[in-house]
Amino acid sequence: MIDETWNGMSKYPVEFLTKIESNDSELGFFFAEVIRNEGNVIDVHHNALTIICLKNKAVKKIGSKIFIEEGVFLRKPGETTNFEILSPTHLQILMISNAYVETVLKQKMSLYDYSKINSQLDLYNQQLIISLMDSLGYISRGNIKKTKIIDNIIQAILNVFINEDEKYHDLKKSDRIFWKKVYNYVENENLQSIKVTDLAILVQMSERHFSRKFMLEHGVSPYQYIIAAKIKKSIEYLMIGHFALSEIAFLSGFNDQSQFSTLFKKKMGVTPLEYREKYMSHNI
Repeated sequence: MIDETWNGMSKYPVEFLTKIESNDSELGFFFAEVIRNEGNVIDVHHNALTIICLKNKAVKKIGSKIFIEEGVFLRKPGETTNFEILSPTHLQILMISNAYVETVLKQKMSLYDYSKINSQLDLYNQQLIISLMDSLGYISRGNIKKTKIIDNIIQAILNVFINEDEKYHDLKKSDRIFWKKVYNYVENENLQSIKVTDLAILVQMSERHFSRKFMLEHGVSPYQYIIAAKIKKSIEYLMIGHFALSEIAFLSGFNDQSQFSTLFKKKMGVTPLEYREKYMSHNI
């Protein structure tokens, strides 16, 4: 099932950056980090549950409509995807066999059962999926066989979609607005000057109290969240191609090129230059 779905997606040019897959294609998964060149027409009938994480903003066309898309997307068995990519696109794809899903959930899954899975994630759970997919990416880039860890990560990804995060969804409406205010501020403010103190002031809390609350709800510190936002921004500039690394460091909000390179390699496993060279080589 996994191979059939992937072959459907691969009949147009695809460049693999990394990939990992289970030994048993019937009871397993397939994860890949890929680059799709502009001008690709995507026409796929999904035979397996598929999670797609866009690592940059993708310009897409459906019919006569052109729009920019980013974030996390779920494709269920039986669904069809049809659109044209108008820009180079960097994405992570995780396909999970029906047998694997049934093993994790300990129940048989029909197309009707899949239809009930919530594919509209709030900002909190989108960030959670992105972090989990990145973890699979780290493992795949290192060519390390860590079967149990991989299984745990995939089960966690499934649980985000299958089981609503009761702790988060039990929050009062005011708390939901609280976190959205923080997310929007990080997304839209100048990352060069943003500090944890700014976020604490935004929601009228002490920095210490805010940091503890953020860590409790998200599993990472506000500082780590800000750094992740800066790296995400830097990848957009790296993929454009003509910016110097010093310019990208400034535009993405880092203090200097040295800090940018150090933190980028720590999170992505390669230096910014290596990342760009690898990306550009896949688009020659």
